[in-house]
Amino acid sequence: MTGRVCDTSQMLSDAVVASESVRLLRESREALSLGTLNELVREMPEYSALTDEQLYGDVLAVCRTCIDTFVDAFLSDGGIANVHLVTLRRSAAHAAADGVPMAEMMRVYHLAVRTAIQFSGDRPRANPQDTLALAKSGMVFLELVTTTLAEGYAEARELAVDDAQEARIRLGMDLIENKDEGQVRESAVRAGVDLAGEYAVIAVGLPSAQVGAAVRASDEVRQRVLAARDLRRLCKDALPLLGTNALWVPRGQGALVLVPLDHGGLTWDAALAQLRETLGARHQDMHAGVVRSEWPCDTFAEAARMASRIRDVARDSRRAAGLYELADVAWELQLSHSGPAQSALAELVAPVLERPDLVETLDAYVTFDGHRTRCARALGVHPNTVDNRLARIADLTDRDPTRPGDLAFLVAAVTASRLVRRT
Repeated sequence: MTGRVCDTSQMLSDAVVASESVRLLRESREALSLGTLNELVREMPEYSALTDEQLYGDVLAVCRTCIDTFVDAFLSDGGIANVHLVTLRRSAAHAAADGVPMAEMMRVYHLAVRTAIQFSGDRPRANPQDTLALAKSGMVFLELVTTTLAEGYAEARELAVDDAQEARIRLGMDLIENKDEGQVRESAVRAGVDLAGEYAVIAVGLPSAQVGAAVRASDEVRQRVLAARDLRRLCKDALPLLGTNALWVPRGQGALVLVPLDHGGLTWDAALAQLRETLGARHQDMHAGVVRSEWPCDTFAEAARMASRIRDVARDSRRAAGLYELADVAWELQLSHSGPAQSALAELVAPVLERPDLVETLDAYVTFDGHRTRCARALGVHPNTVDNRLARIADLTDRDPTRPGDLAFLVAAVTASRLVRRT
């Protein structure tokens, strides 16, 4: 890297301009960072869907890094410092691991340079020569940044996981695929993991808002990135609490966690308590299903499938995020089995599901145990509106939600319909 910095140092040093421009750039870093963030939200609308905490936390921090790196390069005689190059490569590796497209990463740096140039040209009594010098510096800067980010992404792809992590994932895959005992034991030796005779098989997955929704392609990419990041953070948070022999196995849009329950490992109750605490503290939008399984046996794969099914049913039936066992969702799981009865239930409430206002009213009515005033308050409507909507549901289905028997039937039908749509 040193040679490349030296090659560009003369071009960048030629771009250093009058002291007034230098002072303004140095003093305006925060304003430039916020300006870059505003441009990012304006040009990429999917960012506007993020919370203020996300925008003014992680995203603004990236904008600050871009501005700081460019301003330091512009104000120095030596191009981009090696410390910034190292940071760039590391950021690229993390972004690649999170599934962030390299084009998105590059977009932020381009916006940062453009924001700085516009700032220079739009200020009162701007010197065109200063702005031109800044633009030339920006071209050199972006050339070097592009090369460095590309190298970081390439390196991340080549070294997606280190050997130890890859060995642990391989062991987890061998377990959930019911590989023969000898192969599993060889994988355990390579991974440096002590096998247990019993495991808690836990399936974790994406928030319900990120599954099955009709979204634009750009939103879908953003959701995948955020979900991958959340899963990686959950892995980092949970594994240390679940013991050195716990295994994390990525699976599609989720992951399986295999927690040993004997040979000095956690008890069943302790493992569930630890995971519930982790989910509740920092991952409140995650759903998880858990099943107990012995090893060696030929039912480990079935345990993994059942844990995933419990997770999906809890999520798709609009249960609150959290950790679920089979008994917790037995009713919904039974409704999820395809067949004539499930289709008939779904067909019954099809007209209701075409009206989002009726669906949210029915959900709220159930949540508040049939208390119309509390239901109306939660929906932000008059209690009479709740009555009218419930009456409309009765007209469409011939089932009166204000009658306990009919209400239970309607809830079952709506749940079945949601699960039909999922499958």
